[in-house]
Amino acid sequence: MSSIQKSALKHALFWSFCSRYGQQSIRLVIGIVVARILEPEDFGLIGMLAIFTAFSDKLLTSSFGSAIIQKKDLDDLDTSTLFFFNIGFSLCLYGLLFLAAPHIALFYDQSILSLILRISALKLVINSCCVVQNMLCSKELDFKTQMVVSMIGVGVSGLVGITMALKGFGVWSLVFQTLAGRSTACVAYWFFHRWRPSWRFSIERLRRLLGYGVKVTGLALVETIFRNIQEVVIGKYYQAAALGFYARGKALMSLPVSNIYVPLNAVVFPTFSKMQDEPDAMRRVYRKGNLYSCYLLFPLMVGMALVAEPLVEVLLTKKWLPCVPYLQLFCVIGAILPIRHLNSYLFKAVDRVGLALKLQLTARCVSVIMLIITCTISIEAILIGEIFATIVLVGIFTYFGGRLIQYPVRKQLLDMLPYGLITLAMAACVYSIRLLEVQNPFFLLGLQIGTGILIYGILSHLFRFDPYLEICKTATGLAGRFRP
Repeated sequence: MSSIQKSALKHALFWSFCSRYGQQSIRLVIGIVVARILEPEDFGLIGMLAIFTAFSDKLLTSSFGSAIIQKKDLDDLDTSTLFFFNIGFSLCLYGLLFLAAPHIALFYDQSILSLILRISALKLVINSCCVVQNMLCSKELDFKTQMVVSMIGVGVSGLVGITMALKGFGVWSLVFQTLAGRSTACVAYWFFHRWRPSWRFSIERLRRLLGYGVKVTGLALVETIFRNIQEVVIGKYYQAAALGFYARGKALMSLPVSNIYVPLNAVVFPTFSKMQDEPDAMRRVYRKGNLYSCYLLFPLMVGMALVAEPLVEVLLTKKWLPCVPYLQLFCVIGAILPIRHLNSYLFKAVDRVGLALKLQLTARCVSVIMLIITCTISIEAILIGEIFATIVLVGIFTYFGGRLIQYPVRKQLLDMLPYGLITLAMAACVYSIRLLEVQNPFFLLGLQIGTGILIYGILSHLFRFDPYLEICKTATGLAGRFRP
């Protein structure tokens, strides 16, 4: 990469992380407040519908958004065609969900789910009105605009959700919280982004774009189905409260994971797309992204698993303690799953989505087998089976992704090994604090987190890891900007 490309990449990474951390910090506070007010059953009801809304959302946004980012010679006819197609397609999707809602409610034996789905699915139509602007920001690496839009949307959604929860609206607080956030963000995109559709539509352009987009859709849908199918099984065989605890454990794990790999991958995919004819440059970007993910996620996930009990008690109160074992098992998945996402973007950038889809289907057969075996045993057994299936999935994607850029699995593992070793050293120190039998959860949580950060920071400084040095350099530069 040239010095100009490196500078642009660093600038994009900075604003991508600012966007993600800004909205997630607000979302964390909002989620804690709402969870402390509502009951686990309320979150369980939303979790029962997760696969249907996530499936529809991916069907709408993944394929067409990826086509916008990947296409080199994108023009106004392409974007206008996709804009009008998105709106029409979203209306069709909403109609299907509207008709299916009573049958879904009957499947779970929860009559209220019919109305919940019919109202919450309106977010599909709302999203379709700003998908193009959102993806153009990603293509242009304009994460500053995305940050402003997301902060506005999250702020409004939090205000609506907390107010309705305090007023006693229960599960409807979660429904309208999402709708309010999506609506506000959509309006903000139209206000802040310069793109406007022209009254043109091309069947030929749509066919070309969908030729790439359909493959991406297949990959995204397979991933979405298998990522959410556990909720369907748990919602069917267990109580709504159990699904609420499961969903809360998953959400707590997802927060730090998404804070790292989502902004990182938001930059990596457009960068890969621009370098799709330069395998050496792609390998350098891939390696850097992979090592940054490992350096940050290994200690975060291991640390979260170790402090899970006081963390849940402090943030969410004792009524949520049953989610602790689920959170700990999810942390194992969270430590390795981002590696799969990085490989997925690599496949999409070089237009090898067909291969990725075949690999995904092959690996996910293991998920189905494990789910069939474990579904009636316990929720913990379901998660252990998913951990095994995730290891298989990540291994397959890493092997074939490495072959595309001449970066073999053995070399990748050797590069990641130092971060794994210092994480284990940190974990031993954090775990030893439990032997002190500290009773106050606030003090125990603070002591464990402080010890973990101190030990990991000292070891990183001693071994002079590249991600650590880069983070220190960036932090020093930012401090210099704000120095009077």
